[in-house]
Amino acid sequence: MSSFLDNEELQELRIHFMHSTQEKLDQIELLVLNSEAQRNQVSHKAIFKDILAITHSIKGSSRGYKFDTMAIICNKLEDYISGFLNHDKIVSAEELTVVLKYTDLLSSYGEDFIKNKKVDDLAFQEKFQKLFSTSHLQKDTTKRIVLSHVKVQILVVGINKIIMKQVYMGLTDISHNISFAADPLEAFHRISLEKFDLIISSFVMDPIDGMSFTLAVKNQWQEKAPHVILFCTEPLKFKYDPLLSPDKILIKSLTLPQELNDYLKHNFGPYIKTNIPVIPKTKQIVKSIFFVEDDENILELFLMVFSEKKDVVLFNEVTKSDPFDRITQLLPDLIIGDIHVPKVDTMALLKKIKQYDELANTPVVFFSGDPEQPIAVELVKQGALAVLDKTIILTSMIDELEKLGINLQT
Repeated sequence: MSSFLDNEELQELRIHFMHSTQEKLDQIELLVLNSEAQRNQVSHKAIFKDILAITHSIKGSSRGYKFDTMAIICNKLEDYISGFLNHDKIVSAEELTVVLKYTDLLSSYGEDFIKNKKVDDLAFQEKFQKLFSTSHLQKDTTKRIVLSHVKVQILVVGINKIIMKQVYMGLTDISHNISFAADPLEAFHRISLEKFDLIISSFVMDPIDGMSFTLAVKNQWQEKAPHVILFCTEPLKFKYDPLLSPDKILIKSLTLPQELNDYLKHNFGPYIKTNIPVIPKTKQIVKSIFFVEDDENILELFLMVFSEKKDVVLFNEVTKSDPFDRITQLLPDLIIGDIHVPKVDTMALLKKIKQYDELANTPVVFFSGDPEQPIAVELVKQGALAVLDKTIILTSMIDELEKLGINLQT
């Protein structure tokens, strides 16, 4: 009798795994609902530790059954939860919704496999892209998911919570996405599937120390290896070829945040955050709004959000081409637009608005899934009042506009 599973036996085991995973995802959804009810209580944090543990379990099994895309989605969910656990913050309703988006995507992956005995990984990477506003997918043989490269992609390995607070302090001036790995073995798996620009690692780790981990990373990925910063309690002497050694060793001390910040500014200069212009002191009265948007569903959201402002006229035509002529006819008090609309050159439109005498002082606000991308920064430089995060459309669009000095007529 063969000691190896044949394909049919393996498929049955994989289907069984997916059924058990669905049960675990149901547990997560129940925990999220409990968290919503206990958001201001101490138990809230314990609930998310439980969610993290379940996600970690699903991820480990996904790797064993060679569901790499599923493992990556679990990685991203772990990163998301670890981010607000490390910050000791109360999780908002919007953040709970994001967690449920992850579980829905994982559940959909499992349902597809149970139904079809296979999954189109590339299609799920595209679903991931749409759900979480990532703007680039590396479509090669490894099918790695890569987040928008207008931010430094950072993997933190084996760093304890106390030092993690110093890391956050050192990252304040750099646009970044941060991911976490508990140990070097987990880190190796993540690096093999995802692209990182920088690894921040502790020296004291199991089963190998930080120097050996660095050597392995540099040796494995060579010229494509990410930068590596090693945190130590005392200076270390290099034993290896400089090309296989850490790019920087930082000693754990009160100066660590500033030293980390200096290193990042020197090596990742293009990712330094641009200061947002000062909010105007005087309020601008708005009685009419023109929307530059081609998606009818988004326009319906706008109508719902602004429905309480009954005296504000909303021009909500679907944008199919350059809307400049229509804007000059209507002369609205406020223009709100998606940063990316097919057949509309957003930058050129903004410049024309600012050069038109009767619109020169009209506030223009854009929204985007990634308000820190280069075009968003350039739009603000060219006169846009702000580029807001897309997720605020339903939650606090009016509040955000008022913070910008816009007084909506009531």
